[in-house]
Amino acid sequence: AAAATTALTAAPPQTVEAAAPPSVNQNIKRTQLRVLEHVRQRREYQRAKEARKKAARELQVFRARQSVLGLSTAAADGSTLAAPPILPDLPPPPEPGTRMRLPPLQVQKGGPTSACELAPKIDFHQHCTPGDEEGLVQLLAANKTWGVEACVLLSLRLPRSSRQDVRSRNDWVLEMAAKHEGILPFVTVIEDDDLAPRMFAECLERGARGLKLIGWHSNYIKKFDYD
Repeated sequence: AAAATTALTAAPPQTVEAAAPPSVNQNIKRTQLRVLEHVRQRREYQRAKEARKKAARELQVFRARQSVLGLSTAAADGSTLAAPPILPDLPPPPEPGTRMRLPPLQVQKGGPTSACELAPKIDFHQHCTPGDEEGLVQLLAANKTWGVEACVLLSLRLPRSSRQDVRSRNDWVLEMAAKHEGILPFVTVIEDDDLAPRMFAECLERGARGLKLIGWHSNYIKKFDYD
């Protein structure tokens, strides 16, 4: 026992190397996989909902026929109805409002080293969900980490957005630019809206720095040739 104790105490201490932090590309890849998995779960859930809806309609028809004809699934006179449809169980729904976030970026010890990291930068195309100030703060923190001194935050309308919806989205971008440093606010309009010029002029008076024309991409360009 004494010999064993001596051997244990004499053994050199074991050193465990810390795992290298994931690279930016690894972080992006992991996030892409998480996003794809979330999309797959949502699609499976929607398919299951549609299948359950269909089964519910079939069950309703079955019960109506059963009531009108006065038949059970196997009546005494031999008349039968098909077995009632079975409602399939739904899988657990994806968490509502789930936002996919990049894992924390690992900053090299000692600060920036490469010319790219040291150079001041402006990101001229960034978006944030209207109302998600928490996400915007995280975006600005990532900008600061990677030397992005300013960003163009673009207001983005959807294909069916109303004038009021566009105004609300523009208001949020302008409010965030007034509240947080490093934001160059770009607003948007519905291109064929008669009041679009007035809306843009009002936004310019409130500090807008530019205009985002989405038009919905090629469809608008084909319909209204910019030339």
